[in-house]
Amino acid sequence: MLLCKMPITPPKRRSSLTSCCRSLSGVRKNGPAQAANDWYALGFSGFDYATAAEIWDEFRTLTAGRPCDMAGITSRRLRVERHVYWPCPSEDHPGAKRRYLDRVFPTADGRAVFLPRPHQLARELTDHEFPYILTTGRLYGHWHTLTRTAKCEKLRLRDPDPYLEIHPNDAAKVGVEEGDLVQVSSRRGTIRIAARLSESIPPGTVFLPFHWGDLYAPDNAVNYLTISATDPISRQPELKFCAVALEKVPSALPSAWPPTEMPEDETVKGLAASQENPIYETA
Repeated sequence: MLLCKMPITPPKRRSSLTSCCRSLSGVRKNGPAQAANDWYALGFSGFDYATAAEIWDEFRTLTAGRPCDMAGITSRRLRVERHVYWPCPSEDHPGAKRRYLDRVFPTADGRAVFLPRPHQLARELTDHEFPYILTTGRLYGHWHTLTRTAKCEKLRLRDPDPYLEIHPNDAAKVGVEEGDLVQVSSRRGTIRIAARLSESIPPGTVFLPFHWGDLYAPDNAVNYLTISATDPISRQPELKFCAVALEKVPSALPSAWPPTEMPEDETVKGLAASQENPIYETA
């Protein structure tokens, strides 16, 4: 029998994590004790380290003097402190939570370089037919298209289904209340989704989270509505702005259905008579 030690996945191994705000945090190992460290399992030549701390303390010295200077963030600081902001050039440096307070920038003359660009309107604007702005985004508890967070029951219970966030004033115009089903239409498609009233969104704008694609919301994904326009330079898709129309989806049946008493019109009387005197014969 061949036994193979598998490496630990990133969230469970001893490692470091750098956020987009430049905060550096240590991640404690909480995987199975028999799982191999990834540098050992991959078998890279020269990676004969005993601990992750040895790797980190070598790496941080390579950043000394660079804009992302982490030389002062030792492996011990990662274990003791919750997070440290780089640049942090020395071990007694507190970390730079805010950059460029000295007004010196990493340019040839030390001055910042601004690249002004003319403002351009969105490709698609609102009109009488599509009077609302649709913007999209993410929720606190979910990751991309639910590829990870849908597997976590606690996160699923936090936001189990997609919703349309709408200002109460706009909801009143459309005749929508909390939880009502709303038909959202753009020039490209239509979806139906429950309303969530919120004063945090400005009137005239509605919000849809993008996490629910066809895998978890068949035929009801937000990208049935969004536009395919892209920025001519960066090719960034214009997913944050398009024009939509809103309409309350009526209930399929009245609230009191079936009625307790059938109307006594001629049609109903005729149906009743046919049941009492059927025109067909039974065997």
